[in-house]
Formats: sequence, structure tokens, C-alpha cells
Amino acid sequence: MEQNIKELQNVLQKIKKESEDFPDGTLRISTLRNGRARYYQRKKENETYISKKKDKKLIRQLAQKQYLHQLQTIIQRELSVLEKMQQDYFPENKERVFENLSEERKQLVQPYFRSTEEKYEAWKRENYPVYDAYPESLQYVTDRGEVVRSKSELIIANMLYQQKDVIYYRYEDALELKRSHLTVHPDFTIMSKKKGHLIYWEHAGRMDNMQYADKFVRKVNAYIKEGIFPGIQLIITYETVDVPLDVMVVRKMLKQYFDIVPM
Repeated sequence: MEQNIKELQNVLQKIKKESEDFPDGTLRISTLRNGRARYYQRKKENETYISKKKDKKLIRQLAQKQYLHQLQTIIQRELSVLEKMQQDYFPENKERVFENLSEERKQLVQPYFRSTEEKYEAWKRENYPVYDAYPESLQYVTDRGEVVRSKSELIIANMLYQQKDVIYYRYEDALELKRSHLTVHPDFTIMSKKKGHLIYWEHAGRMDNMQYADKFVRKVNAYIKEGIFPGIQLIITYETVDVPLDVMVVRKMLKQYFDIVPM
């Protein structure tokens, strides 16, 4: 709602600025029997014929003036409704019903609404099974004390852990992609305390291996079929033998998705 109000206010400012240069009067269009239009500039009770060949700019300006006048009226009405609604609308009240319960009652209740922070803290407390496939490839210990499969995953994990006060991640948590009848284990499943929704991070570390690349493309397609889109809920980073993971790219991703700047 706040975003809508801001956008409408910006449009009103543009309309006001554009309207400063409009000519006087309004435009009347008369359609002749042969279907051709004739244009007139109306000022109070007087009308002046406008030649389309000679003064097309004036015709366009008068048409734009009337369009913006009508648009301005509608936007002002819409703003009035939104601003009144903003005074009386407090969506967070639904979340406070659960927040205000005692800790004992919270353990007994399945809430319909949770605040972003409450949702974040609850997700952090949940246990998730460790993915135990290919244990032989687990060899790099992160700052958080878990073991990951590559140096690049180590870099990403440590940069995520640097922001532990505002984001939390799970390593290789299970995710069921129902439309593809597939269970995947994203390298990182991340939640931000500020935003409260899940972001998945897949690092494609062997894109110069055709078999690996084909498998990874199929995996990304399965994400998309599930409604998890790269650039929205899915972060993807890549590397090859000749082009390793760029740490600056990881920093840019963290800035873009979580509005944080890692050290």
C-alpha cells in the first residue's frame, strides 16, 4: 500500500510538471460524414478551428491536457481511499495475536500468521536431516563447523555465516519438487530475518563437464517448473576449471538478494 501511494504521488508530480506548459482551452473533435475528424480549440464560449496539417502539435497538447486532467482526478480519488485505508489498516495485528501468547501457549498453537522475525526464529530452531549421500566428498570445514564438498561452497558458506545476525542458512536441506517428482538438496537454503522467505542457492562447480552440465540444466528446469525462478527465489553461481568462483560475484549476490554487504 505504501508503495502504491508513493508511485501515485510520483505520477501526480509528473502530471503537474507536464501541465505547466499546456496551451489554454480544451480540444473538441468533430467527426464528419466521410469519417474524417475536424479539430477545434475551445476557450470558454469561443471555438477556433485547428488545421491538422499546420498545427498537429497543438492538437496533441490539448488532447494530452484533457487526458492528464481526467487521470489526475482518478488518481487523487484513489490516493484519498488508500491514505484513509492506511490509517485504519494494520495487517501486523494478525501476527501479534500469536506473538503476544506466552511461550507455553506458543508451543501448543499452530499459527495462521507469524511476523517475519517469528517465522525466521522458528525456522532456525527446526531440525533438518543431514544429507548423507557421497560422504567421501565432504572435506572442507566451514566457520560454522559443518563440512562441505568444495572450496567454493566453503567460501559461500563462510560469507553467509558472517551475516549470521540477519540471515540463516541450511546446507543441503531436502526440497521436494512435486511437479517433477524429484527431491533435490540445494547447496544452501537461506532465510533473511528481514524478508522471511526462502532463497535457494545452487553452485554449479563443474560446468566444463558436459554430463554434469546436462544434469544441472535439468535440475534448474525442475526448479522453474515448481515456480522457483532464477533471479527471484533461486541464486545460481557457476565455475569451470579455467574460470573459478569470483568472490565479488558472491558479494554482489548477497547485496542483491539480502541487501547486505559481507566483509
